[in-house]
Amino acid sequence: MNTTGDQQLVKRINRSVLLRLLRIQPGLSRAQLAQRSGLTKSTVSLLVRELINESWLTEGDNVNAKGAGRPSTPLQIDARARALLGVELAVDALRLACVTLTGKILWSTEEPLLDQQPDEVCRQIAGLVARAHELLLSWGLQLTGLGVGLPGAFDETTGKVHFAANLGWWNVDFLP
Repeated sequence: MNTTGDQQLVKRINRSVLLRLLRIQPGLSRAQLAQRSGLTKSTVSLLVRELINESWLTEGDNVNAKGAGRPSTPLQIDARARALLGVELAVDALRLACVTLTGKILWSTEEPLLDQQPDEVCRQIAGLVARAHELLLSWGLQLTGLGVGLPGAFDETTGKVHFAANLGWWNVDFLP
């Protein structure tokens, strides 16, 4: 029986749990993450080391522990190496925002929608994203994720926009 896929899935879930906890409460230590996540201290230490090496997390200065014991090291999401892009397709415009992993807006722009035909809209989005990506690279940031907000009924399993009346789209394969 092959369990590699299952182990990788559990690892991704555990990493997401740690990132989510630190997004909600920056400055938690490894011990606090272990306590709040229910993961073992050794698992948390291994995952945190990976997340630091991949520029997802950064360590702060040690904080003296109350009472006996080693000082704890606060952790936070690293907003210096990675960025996310969000695109909104509106009826008459495209909006794009580049943000850090902590949600700080680095750059945003809006431009009029040049054409409402799906192929042309996709081309315009691709051009806007390419410009933003070049900007991020010039700042030394790695593009980590991209989200596109579409009007209407969208099926994320098939990538199809079933109905976007304001654009005149019916059953458009947005993600072929």
